[in-house]
Amino acid sequence: MNVKFIAATIVLACASSTAFASPPPDFTCDVPAGTILDRDGYRLGEVLHVYGEKLALETYGDLADQLPLTDSHGAINYYSKDGVRVAVSPDSAQIELASGQVIPCTKHVDDGLMEGADGMSHGSTVRQAADLNGTKIDKLPEGEPVFIWENAGNNYQGYDWFLVEYSEGLKGYVWGGTLCSVGFKVPGIANECGKPF
Repeated sequence: MNVKFIAATIVLACASSTAFASPPPDFTCDVPAGTILDRDGYRLGEVLHVYGEKLALETYGDLADQLPLTDSHGAINYYSKDGVRVAVSPDSAQIELASGQVIPCTKHVDDGLMEGADGMSHGSTVRQAADLNGTKIDKLPEGEPVFIWENAGNNYQGYDWFLVEYSEGLKGYVWGGTLCSVGFKVPGIANECGKPF
């Protein structure tokens, strides 16, 4: 069966707003059910890691789930094995299966927040969910110290929602427009503490 080559992107991501138990992936892919990538209740290829001459179809996967480098053309490196081909270039990402099915991938973006950051409230409302419809559970005063655990995404008016810890271990979601981070500006948050908004 003729298998087409496809493109994927190398991203040297070192940090993530999403909590990963292992290194953040170079790509995330929306792998549908019912493909040769289905394995024991999960799908290979939902995260891709590029390790030089190998491409892992999952984090810390079995050697059996890694694709070797098989060819290079210019800026594109091709990884293939068992009816799956992935090519890595600086610009795009997708997986192509022997069946001809193409699976698009998105490069993982470094947002500068890996294990959390110290921050402060600017009169933040704490909610049970990461949006305006989440039940209000607390109101933090101006200058209340918080620990920013992770970016929950869900952008609203140019700022993201974040899981924060405050007041001796309480947790909830706060809109980034009412937060500042200490020492550096976390993307998705209003500003670095002590600097004008």
